[in-house]
Amino acid sequence: MSSFNDDFVSPSPLPIVITPSGTGVNIFATNDNIPATIETTLLTYTVVTPIHISQLIGWGTYVGEFLIKKNGVIVGGGRTSAAEQTLDVDYETAPIVTAMGDTITVTILHYGPGLRQFRCNLLGE
Repeated sequence: MSSFNDDFVSPSPLPIVITPSGTGVNIFATNDNIPATIETTLLTYTVVTPIHISQLIGWGTYVGEFLIKKNGVIVGGGRTSAAEQTLDVDYETAPIVTAMGDTITVTILHYGPGLRQFRCNLLGE
């Protein structure tokens, strides 16, 4: 299955911090060089221990659409706006279930001028 825009992986490093806790996992990613009009991968995570994704938090220096993909298929996401500049999507009632070996990505698409900074946290248990 293909989409209108092919994913663009930014040439800059995609630092990812995984913070385990007593009850879950917090996966953080940031990128200062997200180009306009190109869906760009912000976070990539290969599941080593199955988790249930319970929340996506995303923000940046411009409004944008965040998508969660599991093995390349869109399974969640949302959009920021001028009024709501931080996206906070709660999946606790119906979490996104993962299995060992799944590849989870969060992509971002924005239409602002030039390169922009975006960050996200993907939370799960």
